[in-house]
Amino acid sequence: TFEVIFSFLRPFEAPVWLLILLLFVFTGVLYMWLEPDSEDLAGHSPLQAFGQSLFLTVGSFTGGAGFAPSTKLGKFFVIGWTFTVLLLTSAYTANLATVLIV
Repeated sequence: TFEVIFSFLRPFEAPVWLLILLLFVFTGVLYMWLEPDSEDLAGHSPLQAFGQSLFLTVGSFTGGAGFAPSTKLGKFFVIGWTFTVLLLTSAYTANLATVLIV
């Protein structure tokens, strides 16, 4: 059923999931702005660069991709994003454990 298929969403409420999606978009735009000449985004149109930065953002969240910043500000930004991913993953795991126990 629908509830079983999407049970992985139960650890967070809908507003938190929406905030995470908005955070992905914001992070992608910010990375595209901070690193316009990085090897990740070079040679792409603005729309393609946004798609690539969004892919890197979601990929870094799941561990499937990662940023390659070339500026100091970009590297500082990636450290902050990595810490944010760590906190979100920890909160999801803790809430998932609570949901499974109850």
